[in-house]
Amino acid sequence: MKRVQYLKNMRDMTLQELNQELSVLLRTNFYYKWKKRIDSSESTHFVLQNRRNIARLKTIIKSRSET
Repeated sequence: MKRVQYLKNMRDMTLQELNQELSVLLRTNFYYKWKKRIDSSESTHFVLQNRRNIARLKTIIKSRSET
């Protein structure tokens, strides 16, 4: 349910807001990867979830920029 709501919210965002969200997700992705190298007990779930969110955002941004 949260994922569906998150996707609806992303579709309602402006292009500038989407780019800002993408920037935050990319920084978070870097943090998770860096932390995983240091602390091997860190779950890869957050890294994978973050990658999926980045892919979703890129898809929405690409479709918006084409129209």
